[in-house]
Amino acid sequence: MKNPLFTHDYDQMEANVAQWHAKCFQLAKSLNEEHEDASNVATEVRRIIEEFREHLPLIKCITLPAL
Repeated sequence: MKNPLFTHDYDQMEANVAQWHAKCFQLAKSLNEEHEDASNVATEVRRIIEEFREHLPLIKCITLPAL
């Protein structure tokens, strides 16, 4: 059975995660004054992305074609 992670480009995945992280920061900052609840949601999503980023080195190893 082929590993489904092999079909993903790790570099693109890492770039997407970095982009989402930055967008959530910008969104939380821009919504902070007028829409505090929405800003809190963006901050929470950013926190979750930060937790996910800790696993990127493992994902990189798993997606190596040598495996």
